Amino acid sequence: MPRSLSQTRRRGLCRSAGSHGAGDRSDQIQQSSEANTEFLNQATELQSAQSTDLDSNITAMEDREQVELGIQDEIKVKKATHLDERNRQRGIVEENANAFTSEFAQMEAWRQEYNSKKEALDAEYS
Repeated sequence: MPRSLSQTRRRGLCRSAGSHGAGDRSDQIQQSSEANTEFLNQATELQSAQSTDLDSNITAMEDREQVELGIQDEIKVKKATHLDERNRQRGIVEENANAFTSEFAQMEAWRQEYNSKKEALDAEYS
């Protein structure tokens, strides 16, 4: 059945009003989508910057660790060198102490021999 002109206009007006309302909604969705996209882009840039900072901090820490390990190695070498030198000098001191003890024992033996001979001579001439 043919529709009346007024019904067709009403339907057209409703559609155009609906289309206009849908257009506003579409614009809102588009603006919201653009805002979300902008937010995500900023978040991605921030994450990228943080990742770059993190990478540079890790690199700096690794470099610092290598320097510290190098210093530790130098300390170990110096310590080993000093320990070797100390042990060498200790050996010299012990050698000298043993020689001194031996010489002292020899002198003590001579002293005792001298005292016994002196006592014998004193007894003979007394």
